[in-house]
Amino acid sequence: IIVIAAAGNEKSELTPKKPKNLYYPASYPLKNIISVMNNSKHSQRSPSSNYGSNVSVSAPGVRIKSFSHNGEKEIMTGTSQSSPVVTALVAYLKAIDPSLKVDEIKMLLKLGSKKVVGFEGFNAAGGVLT
Repeated sequence: IIVIAAAGNEKSELTPKKPKNLYYPASYPLKNIISVMNNSKHSQRSPSSNYGSNVSVSAPGVRIKSFSHNGEKEIMTGTSQSSPVVTALVAYLKAIDPSLKVDEIKMLLKLGSKKVVGFEGFNAAGGVLT
């Protein structure tokens, strides 16, 4: 089972060296977790997003059209908006090749990420999915 987890929106580095900054389930040290930070449509890192080398990848998650809890249309920002983008991509990859393992999917996400100056160290991919 692959778990796509939002990295959180506390402007914190997710690292075991700072246990109070960890955000779950994204911070569990399990191979089947793909943690996601968010970026703008211009591939800029969202200042509110959690980050770190334990974060797998970044995806668009700034000013996303969504629905609020009461069903009203709303513009939202956060890792909860970027995680579905990665979920859809992972589902697509698994549909193409059901035999793909989590580590292979993580590698494909990394290889498919656009490298962006300033993203080095902010996630394992060193860039963003566009």
